[in-house]
Amino acid sequence: MPDCEESFQQIISTHFCPANAFIDDDYDSFLVSRSELLLNKASELCDLRQD
Repeated sequence: MPDCEESFQQIISTHFCPANAFIDDDYDSFLVSRSELLLNKASELCDLRQD
């Protein structure tokens, strides 16, 4: 059975949230990090390559 930290990381990653979302109190940083995760996933789903 996964420990609490491992479960947390799995949940966060499947919701495209950066791991530091609940550590840093910087919303702007959160938005930048999350937008990068979402862009990477969208590119993967659309089979796009970023240079």
